Amino acid sequence: MPFLVCEKCGGYYQLQKGESIDDFESCLCGGKLTYTENNPENIIKEKYEGEERSTDENGNTTGKIGEGVKLICPNCLNEDQDGLYCSNCGGKLLKMKNGEVISKRKNEDYSLTRKVQEKNSPKNLHSEPINGLKSLFNRIKWVGVSAGVIFLVIIILIIFYSLMSMMSFNYYYSGDIYYNDFQFFFNVSIISLLLIGFSSGAMASYINKYNDFIDGLLNGFMVGFIGSVILGVYSFFTYSVIGGFLIIIIGIPVLASLSSVGGIMGIFVRNKLEDY
Repeated sequence: MPFLVCEKCGGYYQLQKGESIDDFESCLCGGKLTYTENNPENIIKEKYEGEERSTDENGNTTGKIGEGVKLICPNCLNEDQDGLYCSNCGGKLLKMKNGEVISKRKNEDYSLTRKVQEKNSPKNLHSEPINGLKSLFNRIKWVGVSAGVIFLVIIILIIFYSLMSMMSFNYYYSGDIYYNDFQFFFNVSIISLLLIGFSSGAMASYINKYNDFIDGLLNGFMVGFIGSVILGVYSFFTYSVIGGFLIIIIGIPVLASLSSVGGIMGIFVRNKLEDY
């Protein structure tokens, strides 16, 4: 069971299937992440179970805190009486005496530590620390993106040529294209475009087996972006230069937006199916 542990704030994140330390550059707090096979919660337990305890006048066991020591949150400057995290903002408490930092971690017994972790969720690092283009592009899985692009391009071309054939057929027999016919073809085109855009993005994120909405959004966007470029280049060489450029200019924001939403939908559907 691999984990990533932040050396700065002490937070940790359990790596999911298919994830590695190369997918993360740093913690959300900016600290360096280290890889470990040991459960950090067990390490905390071993550490705090070995710490000295003191007994108050009522006979209750408490952590030993030196005289004049204060627990200060560096984020909001709130002072707490006990705990590892600030009760106001959730920041890591600093152990201070006479205005100087003694240590970043208060000597607490494990029972209190465990309660704080349960309250703030053990997985206090989310799988979204992105710093730079390198980690951004590492989130793209080309297997799912390629499948989504192929689906998008082929289905759009099939529907396009089907509608063109139907319009040519009507024009050949009636000698004109009536308003109702044009409205029908237009509505079919819009509905088909919406469904294809959503479906292609959802297919990409579902095939890639992602659970993160940002990953679904990014991979879905790549499907619409690449698909628009391919359709534009196809039109460029098949019909006209202007038509190809128009498809690229208009297609990228339209198809990329639709497939991005589809990518998020694919993540949502996959997460729901995994719950059952």
